[in-house]
Amino acid sequence: MANRLYKRGQTYHAQFYDLQGKRITRTTGCSDRKAAEAKLREFERRAADPDYAASNEATVGLALKGLMRDRRLKGRAEGTLESYGVKAGHVLRLLGEHTVLAQVNARVVDAYIDKRIEEGASRNTIGKELTVLRGALKIAKRRGEFPADIAAVMPDGFSTDYKPKERFLSVPESQKLLAELTPDRAARVAFIIATGARWGESERAQLVDIDPTRQINATRRLTPAIRPTHRRNS
Repeated sequence: MANRLYKRGQTYHAQFYDLQGKRITRTTGCSDRKAAEAKLREFERRAADPDYAASNEATVGLALKGLMRDRRLKGRAEGTLESYGVKAGHVLRLLGEHTVLAQVNARVVDAYIDKRIEEGASRNTIGKELTVLRGALKIAKRRGEFPADIAAVMPDGFSTDYKPKERFLSVPESQKLLAELTPDRAARVAFIIATGARWGESERAQLVDIDPTRQINATRRLTPAIRPTHRRNS
């Protein structure tokens, strides 16, 4: 190792070879000999093992970008992507954009959950954020960028305590809601209220999807009017 380390000023520099046999010179950033030797071993391991290199270079920020790209390629609705983005923002904020994925372990995830509870986030919201993180790690795992076992890192059976509300907006409540929205968003929400469509369905809906024979007065009853044959999971 003596021939592969040399000092330039107060800092040790290292020489090693990549898989193609190309010689690489890189500073270790170390003034201590033993620390420089450890750095050189790390350089050599990364050069010899692309998967190891990937797992030590991929970051939380890149993993979340990979998740968004995957969901976009799968044709997720803009509303769904927007929701993913909001959840990913909290993960990015607390875990750190430049945090190496290899450093994300069970203790880090548990600390994330504790912090979100401390911030007042509901368990349902935290559960959705964990789903985003799990999805990002799964994609990174497939790419060889996350070395750990996802099942060992993510919490087992995290309870969201979520119970959907069993009620509908009244006409006055609907009118107040629509008055607070921009015209284009108000039109979308009005369509959803009138038809019972989900967000993804509202994005795909066309005039031919509306059955005029089932139109009824929205002040009396809010009943879905979209033809079920056009429904797909969003």
